[in-house]
Amino acid sequence: VAHMDKISHVHVTLKVDNDNEQCASVNVTVPGSLINAHASSEDMYKTIDKLVDNLNSQLQKYKDKHSKHRD
Repeated sequence: VAHMDKISHVHVTLKVDNDNEQCASVNVTVPGSLINAHASSEDMYKTIDKLVDNLNSQLQKYKDKHSKHRD
Protein backbone atom coordinates (compact mmCIF):
# COMPACT_ATOMS: atom_id res chain seq x y z
CA VAL A 1 0.00 0.00 0.00
CA ALA A 2 1.54 3.24 -1.09
CA HIS A 3 2.28 5.91 1.50
CA MET A 4 1.46 3.83 4.58
CA ASP A 5 3.36 6.05 7.01
CA LYS A 6 2.05 4.70 10.31
CA ILE A 7 3.93 1.37 10.30
CA SER A 8 6.12 1.20 13.39
CA HIS A 9 7.60 -2.33 13.14
CA VAL A 10 7.85 -5.16 10.60
CA HIS A 11 9.00 -8.73 11.27
CA VAL A 12 9.38 -11.12 8.31
CA THR A 13 10.05 -14.87 8.57
CA LEU A 14 11.02 -17.07 5.61
CA LYS A 15 11.43 -20.83 6.06
CA VAL A 16 11.44 -24.15 4.27
CA ASP A 17 9.50 -26.99 5.92
CA ASN A 18 10.65 -30.60 5.95
CA ASP A 19 8.43 -31.43 2.96
CA ASN A 20 10.10 -28.61 0.95
CA GLU A 21 7.12 -26.27 1.39
CA GLN A 22 8.30 -22.64 1.17
CA CYS A 23 6.66 -20.53 3.89
CA ALA A 24 6.64 -16.81 4.60
CA SER A 25 4.98 -14.73 7.28
CA VAL A 26 5.01 -11.09 8.26
CA ASN A 27 3.83 -9.18 11.33
CA VAL A 28 3.29 -5.45 10.87
CA THR A 29 2.66 -3.16 13.82
CA VAL A 30 0.45 -0.14 13.15
CA PRO A 31 -1.29 2.10 15.68
CA GLY A 32 -3.80 -0.01 17.58
CA SER A 33 -3.29 -3.19 15.54
CA LEU A 34 -0.98 -6.03 14.66
CA ILE A 35 -1.46 -7.19 11.08
CA ASN A 36 -0.38 -10.76 10.26
CA ALA A 37 -0.02 -12.29 6.80
CA HIS A 38 1.06 -15.80 5.84
CA ALA A 39 1.66 -17.64 2.59
CA SER A 40 3.18 -20.88 1.35
CA SER A 41 3.83 -22.68 -1.92
CA GLU A 42 6.40 -24.89 -3.60
CA ASP A 43 8.41 -21.85 -4.78
CA MET A 44 9.73 -19.05 -2.53
CA TYR A 45 9.19 -16.37 -5.18
CA LYS A 46 5.53 -17.37 -5.54
CA THR A 47 5.24 -17.48 -1.76
CA ILE A 48 6.60 -13.96 -1.38
CA ASP A 49 4.29 -12.67 -4.13
CA LYS A 50 1.29 -14.22 -2.34
CA LEU A 51 2.46 -12.75 0.96
CA VAL A 52 2.80 -9.25 -0.49
CA ASP A 53 -0.67 -9.46 -2.08
CA ASN A 54 -2.17 -10.64 1.22
CA LEU A 55 -0.39 -7.93 3.21
CA ASN A 56 -1.37 -5.19 0.75
CA SER A 57 -5.00 -6.26 1.03
CA GLN A 58 -4.93 -6.19 4.83
CA LEU A 59 -3.11 -2.84 4.95
CA GLN A 60 -5.63 -1.33 2.52
CA LYS A 61 -8.51 -2.52 4.75
CA TYR A 62 -6.76 -0.99 7.77
CA LYS A 63 -6.16 2.27 5.91
CA ASP A 64 -9.78 2.45 4.66
CA LYS A 65 -11.19 1.69 8.11
CA HIS A 66 -9.08 4.32 9.82
CA SER A 67 -9.51 7.00 7.16
CA LYS A 68 -13.32 6.75 7.59
CA HIS A 69 -12.92 7.72 11.25
CA ARG A 70 -11.21 10.95 10.21
CA ASP A 71 -14.00 12.03 7.82
